[in-house]
Amino acid sequence: MNVIPKIGTVCESQRHYHRSMLFLLTVLTFLMTLPRTASSDIKSDMEEHFSSLEVILNSIAEMPQTRATNLRNVDQHFISLLREHPSINSILRTNSNGVLINQVIRGRSPIRATRNVSGQRWYRTVSNSDETYFGYTRERGRYFLFWAKQLFNPAGRYVGTVVVKYDLEESLRDFASETDDPFVVSISDDVIFSHNWDANENISEQKLNVPGIDDLVLKATHKTDVAQEEQVSANDLAAAVDEEEATTEETAVAEENEEGRSILPIFLFIFAGIGLVGTVVGVKINIAKKNERLLKELESD
Repeated sequence: MNVIPKIGTVCESQRHYHRSMLFLLTVLTFLMTLPRTASSDIKSDMEEHFSSLEVILNSIAEMPQTRATNLRNVDQHFISLLREHPSINSILRTNSNGVLINQVIRGRSPIRATRNVSGQRWYRTVSNSDETYFGYTRERGRYFLFWAKQLFNPAGRYVGTVVVKYDLEESLRDFASETDDPFVVSISDDVIFSHNWDANENISEQKLNVPGIDDLVLKATHKTDVAQEEQVSANDLAAAVDEEEATTEETAVAEENEEGRSILPIFLFIFAGIGLVGTVVGVKINIAKKNERLLKELESD
């Protein structure tokens, strides 16, 4: 008599299983679209990359080794920073009078020749303000971000400036190592760096917001069509999941009905057997009673 509850339990388990599969496939659909969405805005990613270069400059300015009095130790410190940050082309330091006392350029020995740079615009700007100076230079056909910041001793006294020159091409190459998205960066149609570029009709052109350089332009493949295709694929998958769940529900109900119909004859047979046995027993009882009455009548006679 416990067969029917078992059928219900089986069907409910099937429903629970398919609901769980629906949830997992929905999560999978979301994850399929997430990486593409996260990587589609290459402009903001690139600007964030250049913001990280400012963080490096600030950390260099705060290091005690940067403002040390032993110039050779400062040179070694700058050399180690060049090894650590491939996009840095050179690091310079001045004293509080605007005299250049440390200059380390990638691939060259430290330069000890001192010269006064206090008349240069960047130094006047930095020495008179605690704000960072942002600019850029072009040397031998290559572009460099020229960023400078004040130096202070532990007592808070101004002791000079530090300049970090970033190779713009190397900075973009460093960024490109983290993405497969194609792009081109240029200044006034002068291409600085290109990555996986294959020009097509879906191109977006945007101005990059990089401190110190106003003419930097980014060209990248437009992502709208790709995003729409991915959304369609996600919708198709979700629709397929819904259809599968509906089919599963119908199948489960059909199986439940089918199993119920297949068990119904068994119950009818059992009930018929019980009725037949009851009838036979009743007949035997009636015959026994009739025989008993006949015996009593014979004995009375």
